[in-house]
Amino acid sequence: MIKVLLTDTEVELCEIIGQMRNIKTSQKCAEQIQSNRDPIRISIDGVLSEYIIAKHKGWFFDLNCDVRKFGADLTTTTGHLIDVKSTRTVGGDMNIRHTHKNKSYDYYILVELDEMHNGTIVGIASRAICITDENIAKSPYTNEPFYKVPRSKLKPWQ
Repeated sequence: MIKVLLTDTEVELCEIIGQMRNIKTSQKCAEQIQSNRDPIRISIDGVLSEYIIAKHKGWFFDLNCDVRKFGADLTTTTGHLIDVKSTRTVGGDMNIRHTHKNKSYDYYILVELDEMHNGTIVGIASRAICITDENIAKSPYTNEPFYKVPRSKLKPWQ
């Protein structure tokens, strides 16, 4: 696993972007609740995680906060589409919305965020590993299905 440290300025900028994304998307789309966590914090954590991967790999990080067609978070230099997931639970699994069965992402990456908002890149898994019936679980908050991918299915990522 790879630990990526962020500066205070990077964290502050990611927090602003996360707040802006949340405001813009909640004006146009219904929240897709998956936990009892604050939706704004979830948006911020998503931005932090995406930025951590982009920073580590030297990839372009899109600052756009306008409502998008919910495409990939990042695109590799080889054109593969990446969706980045975050967790604040130490040892937590990777959770993916059930609607991702209709998405064309190639890979999913899990980042575990700590109390200082730094991140550990836990691992990566292909779509074929993540989006399978054996990973389907039910949300205790909404009773909706989602994909719960255990860490044991993730491969280390450089």
